[in-house]
Amino acid sequence: MIGRDASCTIEIEDELVSRRHLQIVYDSCRARHCAVDVGSSNGVFVNGARVERGTVCVLEDGDEIAAHTPTPPIVRGRVAYAARWVGRAP
Repeated sequence: MIGRDASCTIEIEDELVSRRHLQIVYDSCRARHCAVDVGSSNGVFVNGARVERGTVCVLEDGDEIAAHTPTPPIVRGRVAYAARWVGRAP
């Protein structure tokens, strides 16, 4: 989980980031990592495009993931590196 709450795996201290903003999960059926907006107030963006709440966005190597604005990346680079930060979904 990525968000402002101290219980998140990646904590971001920014008032525009929701307590529980987004999650990066591994989808074993697709064998891919995915980003999911878990109900953020200000949105999740992948490569500048908004991810709708509850929608699964399949990630590719090099994708940029941002919270609350389409430009500053939270995670940039290889998807596998981002997945190591947050771990795999149970």
